[in-house]
Amino acid sequence: MPTTETKTIKSSGGDYTSLSSWELTEQTNLVTDDKIKKAVCYNFALTNNVTIAGWTVDSTRYIVIECASGEAHTGTPGTGFYVTNSVDFGWIINVQQQYTQLLNLDVRNTNTSFGAAIRLAAANCLVDGCFATQDHAGYDCISIEANNNTVRNTCVYNANGNCVGTNGSTFVTGMVLDNCTFVDGGAYALKLDGFDYRDWE
Repeated sequence: MPTTETKTIKSSGGDYTSLSSWELTEQTNLVTDDKIKKAVCYNFALTNNVTIAGWTVDSTRYIVIECASGEAHTGTPGTGFYVTNSVDFGWIINVQQQYTQLLNLDVRNTNTSFGAAIRLAAANCLVDGCFATQDHAGYDCISIEANNNTVRNTCVYNANGNCVGTNGSTFVTGMVLDNCTFVDGGAYALKLDGFDYRDWE
């Protein structure tokens, strides 16, 4: 049974001060290490963006980015930890590793040229209890580009572009949106390219 290894993300006094430094330093083969790795965030405004790639994972040994108890938002953006940046032609959290979980995060891309909040470019990932927003009108705020991904209990607001979409990816299957809220999307709440609607829940 895998062990869980936790590292803290704090403005000071933690293991790391950014998600990108955590990802770069902790990247490993979780299957041979037999571990789940967690980045646990505490209440501060983090200016950062991160790409999760280059790990080896499976369905029982994977990556989690979450907030510590009492350190996440309280149901309103900005009331707990949040991660923000101005990323042109990119994402604040770019997930390229299967089975990654993003839990209770507040994610914002302030770039007005061409940027978005969360990208799921690997299968079997989970976004749960999050807020996401962006300032650019041309991107999907949450972009789902691989199969069997789940977004639940999540609010996408003031997206300017599409709230959730597939970013031109065709035939994405097994996608689940559960108990999500879309507020003030500038284009579409959902923009699906070549998607098989029978796989929606």
